[in-house]
Amino acid sequence: MISKKLAIMKALTKHLQGITPAWTDLPPQMAGEVCPYDLSQSVFRGRLEFGDEVKNPFLAILEAPRQLDPNGAGNDLVQDEDWTLLIQGFADDDQRNPLDPAYSLLAWTQMRMSRITAQKKNGGRGGLYPGEWRLGDLIADVRYQIPIVRPGKDTVSDAAYFYMPISVGNVTDLTMPFVQEE
Repeated sequence: MISKKLAIMKALTKHLQGITPAWTDLPPQMAGEVCPYDLSQSVFRGRLEFGDEVKNPFLAILEAPRQLDPNGAGNDLVQDEDWTLLIQGFADDDQRNPLDPAYSLLAWTQMRMSRITAQKKNGGRGGLYPGEWRLGDLIADVRYQIPIVRPGKDTVSDAAYFYMPISVGNVTDLTMPFVQEE
């Protein structure tokens, strides 16, 4: 058994590791495009600091230091929460237009994340991408907050980066906050 939140973090990590040139079922408008990133080994969770051993581009997933909507369980034993996570992306450097690589990495990350909640067309039930739908039904939904793209050379990173806050709908039975590990 594994903590449900850890299972969600692991599933999200694995999902984002799918940002690779092998990702071929892109939207029809992108026919002929190839994903320029290979993040298959470059998505980290729960890590604040990175050194020279980690090469750009890469993603990091962290729990927000303050939850925006801490509903809690109150007197109930079922906690229904909007769990805020931060997806950070660190891009390659571009001296002339420092934010361009971060905007590109952000767009590919947003498109990948959209697959988690993309519904079947014409009123069909379930996910357009069944294997990715709601991270295997671990979560209820994902809501996206406005991402922020920043130039590097600050206290966070030498290269441009982005923050992409997301709110994950998570319902947990506090008497059994574990799930079967995949």
